[in-house]
Amino acid sequence: MRIPVLPYIRSHLTRQILAVDLGSSHIKLFFAEKFLGRTHVVQQKIIDLQAEGLLSAEEVNRHLRELVAQWGDPPLALVLPQLVTLSQVIDLPWVKEGEIQTVVENQTVNLVGLGGGSVVYDYVRLRPFGKYANPFWITISRELEILRQIERFNPEEQQGFICEVSNAASALISSYMALVSTNPGRVVLVDFGATTTVVVVLIDGQCAFATTLPIGSESFTNTIATLKHVPFEEAEALKRSQNLFWGPGFLPALASIVEIWRKDLEKTVQDWADENPELKSRGQTFRFVLCGGGSEQPGLLSFLKQSSRFGYEQWPKSGLDDSRIPIERFAACHGIVRRIFAPKTQVPSLLPKSLAAAKKQQQQLMLANWVALGLLSLIFLVMLVSSMYKFTLSRSKKNLVKEARLVLAQTLEIEELYKRREHEYQKVFPLLHRQKEVTDSLKAIQIMQTLRRSNDVWLVLLADQERYFATNNPAAIPAAPGTFSPDSSGSSNPIGQAGFVAEMMIADKRGDKLQVLHDLRALLEKEPLFQNVDTVPESKRSTNFFDPKQLPLDRYHSLHLELSPPDFPQHSSGKSNHLESPSP
Repeated sequence: MRIPVLPYIRSHLTRQILAVDLGSSHIKLFFAEKFLGRTHVVQQKIIDLQAEGLLSAEEVNRHLRELVAQWGDPPLALVLPQLVTLSQVIDLPWVKEGEIQTVVENQTVNLVGLGGGSVVYDYVRLRPFGKYANPFWITISRELEILRQIERFNPEEQQGFICEVSNAASALISSYMALVSTNPGRVVLVDFGATTTVVVVLIDGQCAFATTLPIGSESFTNTIATLKHVPFEEAEALKRSQNLFWGPGFLPALASIVEIWRKDLEKTVQDWADENPELKSRGQTFRFVLCGGGSEQPGLLSFLKQSSRFGYEQWPKSGLDDSRIPIERFAACHGIVRRIFAPKTQVPSLLPKSLAAAKKQQQQLMLANWVALGLLSLIFLVMLVSSMYKFTLSRSKKNLVKEARLVLAQTLEIEELYKRREHEYQKVFPLLHRQKEVTDSLKAIQIMQTLRRSNDVWLVLLADQERYFATNNPAAIPAAPGTFSPDSSGSSNPIGQAGFVAEMMIADKRGDKLQVLHDLRALLEKEPLFQNVDTVPESKRSTNFFDPKQLPLDRYHSLHLELSPPDFPQHSSGKSNHLESPSP
């Protein structure tokens, strides 16, 4: 059975988020996932409630649930309309770190426009700027409003599927700061929606002011429909396809409406700047960065640049190649996704306490799962290394066994060759031995003739020791220490070595006969043919050749000449596991 291992691993290493921007006339869904540090877009969808005929709240909610179910019920991150939240910078007194939350709670009571009921709030400490010495950015919303938006997706179960709740201002900040690499300076983020315009002021990368203008791009569409006498849908298509600010399609009335919107926008920012004169500095001005569906109208950006003293520019590119719809239309969704996947700066969260506790518990459980996965991976790695090591040892042992068997086979072949050599050697050994005896005899005769010619002696008898002692019994007559004995220490070869017995007569004119005998022994010992030269006592002489009584004993002497070992191996009749190879 084939197991889809790679999809299983990918599903556990992939993190998915479905960001939903809950607008009044359009709902935007931005489904993204992160795998191995890279974020890509899975699905994008903009729901035009009027165009799709979703008039009642129940129809809209049912349609949202169906879409979420089709996309696999991923975790949701909700972007609340800015109108239902309040974002403001407050300057708090210097208190201990543990008392900040209490001071913030007291400040929320003094804020206007919330009415009764419990609220959800969060705050972020800012760097001092302008008149603010200890500034905090506070975001507040009614808890009932947040829960009402959550119930649109799952009215029965609220915990476990909502991972983040934010307002539009915080989401826009997260998106913009994730796309810029340097200090943006003084920037006004403008989300030009269908019915409202969200305005956020950034000072050196941190939020300073946020508000909502009750005018959107639908007012432009209504103006076009009135001027052209066409339905709203046709006017919307015309607005998105033609440049109505220049050329033959120019509509002066539309330009007037856009001017009203631009002046209202700039006046809102200028009024806030007038309230903070400490931030005024020569040479620095605000840059307006546009996003939202209304910013895509052809010719709008060029018209704003020409008619305003401020700089207007389009939303930065996201670098998401798989984003089929321009990212500026999903700026808020993109911001909350980047905030979850790769947070750069801390921004307020409007997640209710019960859901925040559930989220923390899920994060702890996820951390425990990752730790468990890490341990399992470590165990798997150890087992894999151990298995590879055992496999290597097994292969090494098999190779050693194979080599041992090969060596054994070669050894058996060599042993067989030794046996064959021994068998063949046994055949030729008698011939070699006989040749050696003949050669030694001839050399011994030659040596003795040379010795006789150069000394006052003559050779009486030269016989091989086997025949010479054939009639004697050496074991019956013990040999004196230091004298020759055919079966004991008289020979340097422990097993007995072949040799000759030479009987000689010393000339009578020589005075010291023993000295002459001693000199003869010394000369014979220098011969390589003889290994040992020793005298044969009178009692050991053979009587088969001469009668001792007829010999002058003081001049008649016998020498035993023991031959050196042969230069070829001796014959071995016993079996052996190792046979020494013969010398060359």
